[in-house]
Amino acid sequence: MFIIRREQLNAFDAVAERDFHLRLMHFLREELPEQTAELDEEQLLKYIKEATQCAGRHGIESDLGIAQYACLALATVPTLADTPRIAAFLRTPGTDPEEQLDALIEFMDSQLYIEDD
Repeated sequence: MFIIRREQLNAFDAVAERDFHLRLMHFLREELPEQTAELDEEQLLKYIKEATQCAGRHGIESDLGIAQYACLALATVPTLADTPRIAAFLRTPGTDPEEQLDALIEFMDSQLYIEDD
């Protein structure tokens, strides 16, 4: 019988997380070149890791959700979801935090195109 120890699982998780962060970094560089231009690889990976941890604290755990949150975080700060009003919005009772993230992104996007009268 083949037995995988906890340490081995942790090592696999770390490799998978690092791979995801690298793929996300390349995606962000391609899709958001202006926002990532001033960050070197180490800085951007640190930013992604901080954003990933913050997203996880607020129930955003899928790769897509984390990628969306990282894009939003680049426009603001990596700990945006820790802001009390944003945290409360993401944790609205009876809702999924990732669906709330979609609604937040839609709202913020709509505000970018409001013309000043």
